[in-house]
Amino acid sequence: MILMPRSDKVTSKTLALELGVSQRTVSEALNNPENKIGLKQATIDRIRAHAAKRGYRPNIAAREMRLQQVPDFGLLLSTHEMAGSASVLEGVLPGILDGLADVQRGLRVNRMTDEALADPAIMRNLLMRWGVAGILINYLYDEPESFRSFVHGTHMPAVWLNNRHEVDCVLPDDFQAGFEITRRFFSAGHKRPAYIDLYPSRHYSCEERQQGYHQAVREAGAEPLIFEGPLERLAEWFNATKPDALFIYNLYSFLAVETFLNERGEGGIPRVFVNESSKMPLAPQARVAILPGRELGKAAASLLERKLSSGQDQPNVRVPLRLPDFP
Repeated sequence: MILMPRSDKVTSKTLALELGVSQRTVSEALNNPENKIGLKQATIDRIRAHAAKRGYRPNIAAREMRLQQVPDFGLLLSTHEMAGSASVLEGVLPGILDGLADVQRGLRVNRMTDEALADPAIMRNLLMRWGVAGILINYLYDEPESFRSFVHGTHMPAVWLNNRHEVDCVLPDDFQAGFEITRRFFSAGHKRPAYIDLYPSRHYSCEERQQGYHQAVREAGAEPLIFEGPLERLAEWFNATKPDALFIYNLYSFLAVETFLNERGEGGIPRVFVNESSKMPLAPQARVAILPGRELGKAAASLLERKLSSGQDQPNVRVPLRLPDFP
């Protein structure tokens, strides 16, 4: 016996409950003549007969809305911590969500090992299962060559976050930050600003911040003072160069330099370092230039949307850092 719930409106869910089958089975029987899930003909006939008896009418508007749903974007992360990609720059994820809200898209996130990223078969399978319209890639440097080739060769629109390729990247404007910080030191009357990076890596920002520093030094007609090396050699270099202001690459170098300056009683030297937030106590002469995480995330979502709409590679987008008031 078929139990018929009391309702003025007959829906596919109503039919499923009355017939004791899933709503998907009802949908397949009524809407998909190809019978992709292999229903028995007797089941199809029973569902169609009952739908006719109950006066079922498909909700065309709801079906159209389902068909017109905007597909999500994907955010792809690596587990490779040495590449800085196991974490996302502070503020980037909220920024991505801000950008996706503007176009009514959702976000799907997946984290994979380098071995998986380097396997084209695994990547193709992921993209098929994911069903996303495009991907945002948070892999900062040293990504596997085969993964980079796969991304550039696939038809899936992709944008790189905080990485530098010829096109389709959103990244902080590290050159301009290095230039402007150094220029402001000169404008404040300093004659010998120095650049310090105790732990240089292969990330493009090391090169670009130093290039910005060099440009400002050249324009000022001054001598470049650069220290890249182990902390054990810093005292010797410091005594020889006698810098009067410091531009420090990042937080890790800054913390070591702070200890060094305090031990020497030279905490009065003005210094600026780059970090993703300013949520830490600083000495009076220390300042932080903040990486624009939220702005990067929103710009990345917007760039991917433009790439998807145009079908063309997009010029890289560089987002300014938030520079501090100088001591």
